[in-house]
Amino acid sequence: MKLHKDAPKLDTKNVLPIYGPKNAFENENAKGKKFIDTAYFQIPDFSFVNQLGDTITKDKVRGRILIVDFFFTTCQSICLDMHRNMKLLQDEFNDEPDVQLLSHTVDPENDSVKQLFQYANNNVSSKTGFY
Repeated sequence: MKLHKDAPKLDTKNVLPIYGPKNAFENENAKGKKFIDTAYFQIPDFSFVNQLGDTITKDKVRGRILIVDFFFTTCQSICLDMHRNMKLLQDEFNDEPDVQLLSHTVDPENDSVKQLFQYANNNVSSKTGFY
């Protein structure tokens, strides 16, 4: 497979790897020249209720760069480290309207809206852009 000649050269030492399925396909540039391109995994449709009781869907965050983690509010191990890292990311990108942080609970039976709200108040540095 040959990369497009205009493809940017990446510094692979400082780039996060992309995991998951990917498919090569033939594409065409504006001048009609064909080249091999790559399509990566797409996030399926989703719908969940956030800490404010609002329903968040894929359409609500469409077009934004998503930074996503999975947690549960009673987790006392890795979730705390993950949320410290999410707080760092949130502080870094808080003024960027194209960046959206999403934290999905893996325990919706116990993580009620009230529980999520309390958790967000205790663990999120700013509520802007956080679901």
